[in-house]
Amino acid sequence: MKASFPLLMLMGISFLASVCVSSRSDPQNPFIFKSNKFQTLFENENGHIRLLQKFDQRSKIFENLQNYRLLEYKSKPHTIFLPQHTDADYILVVLSGKAILTVLKPDDRNSFNLERGDTIKLPAGTIAYLVNRDDNEELRVLDLSDQSEILVSINMAATTMKASFPLLMLMGISFLASVCVSSRSDPQNPFIFKSNKFQTLFENENGHIRLLQKFDQRSKIFENLQNYRLLEYKSKPHTIFLPQHTDADYILVVLSGKAILTVLKPDDRNSFNLERGDTIKLPAGTIAYLVNRDDNEELRVLDLAIPVNRPGQLQSFLLSGNQNQQNYLSGFSKNILEASFNTDYEEIEKVLLEEHEKETQHRRSLKDKRQQSQEENVIVKLSRGQIEELSKNAKSTSKKGVSSESEPFNLRSRGPIYSNEFGKFFEITPEKNPQLQDLDIFVNSVEIKEGSLLLPHYNSRAIVIVTVNEGKGDFELVGQRNENQQEQRKEDDEEEEQGEEEINKQVQNYKAKLSSGDVFVIPAGHPVAVKASSNLDLLGFGINAENNQRNFLAGDEDNVISQIQRPVKELAFPGSAQEVDRILENQKQSHFADAQPQQRERGSRETRDRLSSV
Repeated sequence: MKASFPLLMLMGISFLASVCVSSRSDPQNPFIFKSNKFQTLFENENGHIRLLQKFDQRSKIFENLQNYRLLEYKSKPHTIFLPQHTDADYILVVLSGKAILTVLKPDDRNSFNLERGDTIKLPAGTIAYLVNRDDNEELRVLDLSDQSEILVSINMAATTMKASFPLLMLMGISFLASVCVSSRSDPQNPFIFKSNKFQTLFENENGHIRLLQKFDQRSKIFENLQNYRLLEYKSKPHTIFLPQHTDADYILVVLSGKAILTVLKPDDRNSFNLERGDTIKLPAGTIAYLVNRDDNEELRVLDLAIPVNRPGQLQSFLLSGNQNQQNYLSGFSKNILEASFNTDYEEIEKVLLEEHEKETQHRRSLKDKRQQSQEENVIVKLSRGQIEELSKNAKSTSKKGVSSESEPFNLRSRGPIYSNEFGKFFEITPEKNPQLQDLDIFVNSVEIKEGSLLLPHYNSRAIVIVTVNEGKGDFELVGQRNENQQEQRKEDDEEEEQGEEEINKQVQNYKAKLSSGDVFVIPAGHPVAVKASSNLDLLGFGINAENNQRNFLAGDEDNVISQIQRPVKELAFPGSAQEVDRILENQKQSHFADAQPQQRERGSRETRDRLSSV
């Protein structure tokens, strides 16, 4: 070892006996980030917040660090970083000084005295504020974030000390003192996918299959959704989607109608009677077929697909061919088929594959008929007798909310998690159902009565894909102005930093009209509210469901803003703590409420009374 291997590693110092060692000074050293590589996100006389440049921008060796960012917080004695939340997990470490960290929950708050070396994890979406409690020493805190782009840093307050930072976020509505709040309608709103954004994969007189455009094609904020696709199946009464399998995991939900779902296994098959709200996971490669067993009602099914081969790319394999895709058995050679089925190829072709036409002229004359037949070979008609035969031994979904690893469950089987006269909110989480655990997805169903409002709230970790099943309404989502841009401008570093610093101060109100078939996406950390102009029925899939916390920003219960301590309310908002509490306490409902404020109703009633007296 002394002569044959010239590299000595001792106490982290390397010596080489026979190879050249070169030296790099700071400017050429990719492993050093000087303090001037921190970008100032915010600064005033009380302190600053700085963000280190991206690690992977410095060198390709740091590609595995592309999802991590480093932030530094610094503040003078007797100051406070006012309440905010971000869409990132944080590891917070106190470098110097003494602090009070307060962490808010919908029904509670916890405060901690921190000193040098103290460390805590703050999950994404956590609302927190930090006080320098020392009389003399500056507070320095370092945060490691797990997001390459910290897209949401939403302050619940107007200022750092009443006047310096002009952003006010209260009850999901944004007010600004000196920067513009703009609004985006449907065409410029990246969070809404109108029903015409579905591409028709197959259609005949019996029904259709449609696929929504890729989420990440719409906006960069949906990069984490690049491997999720949404499909809609629709069929008329007494029809069947013939057997097929795909290279994707599916979560299947019945939106309307009654179905028989048959799932095949190598040594068994299971059939299930499905109705509205019934949900089941179909693992990738599962061969299944779906029957509309109702005499009158159309069947509508929504699938969330998670491909296993290529991100965002689905491949279906049909046992019955159509004009776009052959029966996949026909892809095997003649010898393989004969050996596999122990049958002559001619019989295999006649029974399992397309009939071979030897005469070219005859094949041409049958071309149109064959294409029509193939087109029908995805969704076809069934007789009542065939449906009765398929219904034998079909099991119905348990109404007791019992979890199963392979059988359907109903979204309404456990009762609503939120409910009042204005709406109901049903949800099945991975903790409650084993089928959802490995996919880390929750499924929910929300009913909002006409003229009612799902109060402003945000999800701490989950990205929620919501489909409008029935009804009409409006939704508003609060984000940042640059989130509707699909590509950021590539300018020099100085201009880019100035642009980012300026744009991060601007809040965007994204709103859209909702109707049946529309889809909207709620990113983690983004406050959202939904109003129903007619009875509104929504179905949601939540990605990154584990440890998600839904934080309401208004209402009597689960209102995270109400947990802010009175001294912080005095500093955070233009009004006094007493005035803030009075506003928060005006809303007596929780989760759902009347979309028409009572004060406005009283004012309208008084106006009508005066007019009638005149």
